Amino acid sequence: MSTNRIAILESEASIFAGGAEKSMAQFSDYLINNNHLVYHIFERGGKYTAKGLLPKNSIRVNLQTLRGQGPFSYFYTVFKISSFVKKNNINILLTHTIHTLALLRFVKILTNCHIVIYFKWIYNGPSIGSLAKWGLNGISQILAINNFVASYWKKFLPSDIVVPLIPDGVAHAEIPHDIASSNFNILFIGRIYEGKGLHLILEALKELPSNFTLDVVGSFVSGEYKNRIDIILSLYNLKERVRFHGLVFNVETYYKNCFLVVVPSIVDDAQPLV
Repeated sequence: MSTNRIAILESEASIFAGGAEKSMAQFSDYLINNNHLVYHIFERGGKYTAKGLLPKNSIRVNLQTLRGQGPFSYFYTVFKISSFVKKNNINILLTHTIHTLALLRFVKILTNCHIVIYFKWIYNGPSIGSLAKWGLNGISQILAINNFVASYWKKFLPSDIVVPLIPDGVAHAEIPHDIASSNFNILFIGRIYEGKGLHLILEALKELPSNFTLDVVGSFVSGEYKNRIDIILSLYNLKERVRFHGLVFNVETYYKNCFLVVVPSIVDDAQPLV
């Protein structure tokens, strides 16, 4: 296998962020384990799981839009990324950060680096804006997570552009269920904050018989919401029926042993991935 020098550009480069960030971190590991040289360009975080990644192989930059950070700071970011790419002879720059389209086209002009964007989301608004559209049409390779997302972005591309689909996640056979008929174990999995709606499951759980239990896999984003959940658990006497497992990387066992997976998210998301 030939060795590529691949930079992953990420707004929140952390295994403790959302599922999209976790999957990109795992992909970073995969590339390193297959003898590619991996570099990270990020705005926040930096706690990827990549083995063997040296500090010199990453830079922190401001990835906000032109309007968000102003012209001087914006083009300084373009210069900083371009210099990093040239210095390390990076030949592929990969991202799923959709607000960096124009910035990446500027980088491509200055470095001739192959830019790949993996679309997992769409914009909430009716238009992506003229600058983003200009940037999009300069991307070397465009990928999408599903047909819905691909169809959205193809509206802003020439009609002959093909957008390959790469589902996010791990391909495997259907997970067998080892549950007894009396086991009504519910599973909640994800970051724990108000938008994910854990409190809604608890409100429902109190109305169910005591043989319904809940496994919570994930970590709290804030102490304030954790305190709110603790109050609900005490108020409805649910502490013996709810088990908190924290951040877990191999979640297959929990899927295998649950009766039902509940996704009570109340986030206003244009393209929820779950």
